[in-house]
Amino acid sequence: MRLVLDGNISKTYVQSLCMMFFPGEKFPENEENPKGTAYVRANETESGIECFCELNYDGIESKGYSFQLLSDFDTYKRASKTAVGIAVYEAGKNLTGKDFPWGILTGIRPSKIGAELLANRSYDEALSVLISKYLLSEEKAKLTLDVAKNETEILNKYGKNTCSLYISIPFCPTRCEYCSFISYATKKLFDLIPSYLVKLKSDIKEKLDIIKELGLRLCSIYVGGGTPTTLNKDQIDDLLGFISNEIDISALDEFTFE
Repeated sequence: MRLVLDGNISKTYVQSLCMMFFPGEKFPENEENPKGTAYVRANETESGIECFCELNYDGIESKGYSFQLLSDFDTYKRASKTAVGIAVYEAGKNLTGKDFPWGILTGIRPSKIGAELLANRSYDEALSVLISKYLLSEEKAKLTLDVAKNETEILNKYGKNTCSLYISIPFCPTRCEYCSFISYATKKLFDLIPSYLVKLKSDIKEKLDIIKELGLRLCSIYVGGGTPTTLNKDQIDDLLGFISNEIDISALDEFTFE
């Protein structure tokens, strides 16, 4: 599928939305005879962002449109992404007849939006926004807010003087179609793992020094990916050994490697 984007539009987001309607679709830069084309245009007006989407697939054409007002909650970046999401989703739904319970939310952590909504609105108001604006089903909207409430309670329990450390291993044996993480599945790139681990350990040391200087308590470490087990046994032992030499793992509330 060929993407033609006009305006401040995230290519990755449009690709994710298109893949919902056309699973397994690829997006080569210079495809001569694409099976489908998505033309997306976003314009900034005095009061908000409008977006147009024209989707053509197998000779069938469909269009979508959205306008999003700018507000304290809907900054330019968020209003633009929402407008793009609704326009592309509308065009895809009209063309394929497909509808999805998570609406225009792709990637990870939909509860982040839920938490921000609950910080400024009542539960019912936040629920209405998720359903009408982000196109979630009622079931998923309630799930999002329930998770957001639980996450907020946990975060508030830890306080402002704590932090967590995320350590990324951006390599995978294969690339899952639904994946939104930055990761590499090309075998040739696996040759980069040794040099990546050298730089990674340097970055970990730097971040731990910053945490110490700020007087923060490190409460959890998450090693994720990608797929951390893409590393071989010696590489895993080396990385975990380095981490345990730099900090007292027994003092953490959580250490996750997955």
